[in-house]
Amino acid sequence: MNIVAADAIAYAAEEPVFDARDLPGRITDEERILIAEALEDSGLFTREAR
Repeated sequence: MNIVAADAIAYAAEEPVFDARDLPGRITDEERILIAEALEDSGLFTREAR
C-alpha cells in the first residue's frame, strides 16, 4: 500500500462493513478493487456473500 491508498485504508479501518466501490480517495475503481483484495488477502477483512 502507498500514500495514494491512505484514505481508503483509513475508511476501511473505521467501517465494519463496506463496499469496495465506497472506498474514498483519488483512486480508480480498479485500484479500489485491488485495495479491497489486498485487505482480504491480509486476513484483516473478509468478503461478504451477496
